Amino acid sequence: MFPRNLVLVGLIAAIGSPLLARTWTDSSGNYTLDADMVGFDDAAVILQRKDGDLGAFPIDKLSEQDKMYLESKEAKDVHATTIDQLQTWHLNNGLKVVGRIVDFAQRDVTVQARRGKTYVNNIVFENLPQIYQFMLPQIVEELERTDEMDRKGFKDWVRSLKGKPKTFQLSGVLFELENGDEYGVPFFLFTKEDQQMLKPGWDDWLAAKADVQKAERETFMLQSAAAAYKSDQERYAQAEERRRRNEAFHRQVAVMNLQFQAIQSGLTSAWEITLYPLPGTYARPRWVVAYGRNSLEATQKALRSNPGFRNGPVRKLSR
Repeated sequence: MFPRNLVLVGLIAAIGSPLLARTWTDSSGNYTLDADMVGFDDAAVILQRKDGDLGAFPIDKLSEQDKMYLESKEAKDVHATTIDQLQTWHLNNGLKVVGRIVDFAQRDVTVQARRGKTYVNNIVFENLPQIYQFMLPQIVEELERTDEMDRKGFKDWVRSLKGKPKTFQLSGVLFELENGDEYGVPFFLFTKEDQQMLKPGWDDWLAAKADVQKAERETFMLQSAAAAYKSDQERYAQAEERRRRNEAFHRQVAVMNLQFQAIQSGLTSAWEITLYPLPGTYARPRWVVAYGRNSLEATQKALRSNPGFRNGPVRKLSR
């Protein structure tokens, strides 16, 4: 799933629940990271740095000690209290959903009036789950730019099609409710703030649908980011602090490549440089390792090797 070199995929986000901080080390011993653990799957462990950023560390690149820790009850309990915890989402149509975001979703919804009844994907409207009966009028409002619509208005609009089917392609996320039922919710039904957190991985998930492993990776990133985001909202009650913390969620997933070289003692140091794409550059942020006598020299080297990016935070990795 991950390239040969150590690759960290950073979810720029923050987790609010009190977790256990520890020092994580890669298998070479060259890279260490003081971070909390958020959760893990078969391929990666999600770690939270002190600055609030989340990173997905490939498990096969971890030290043996860290791999053993992931087998412990403590690690599994941390995962259960974050990734598997129920979340409460307030949609912009007034609907409150309690459950977990478990995946991205793309669905076709076809509506049609036949023999005096309103059908949605060949199911009578009244036989749909209540959550969909509530959402469908808002979906038509958004995509057809109609006036505000209730359920009766929705059925009247479908009848106005005079028997012709109308299909909408909806992009969003899949909710799993406490009873295990799953429902798709379009992005546009979320608040703008929530959309900024949920959308960044959409294009990568869509492009990876034919590759099961890559798609599962994007799904796990979404689950982790959503759990962290809601936990952070609960922890930071003051509006200004929440606004500042939420800015972290609005960045896209960052890719980090750690390629260590021999360091000449006293001459150069290894630096971790965060790079953000400039406007017009379609790419994820990057965390790269560069070498220099100081942070400025290392940053300049990183920028020369990554045109179309601007520099962000810098962290010294070696003395």
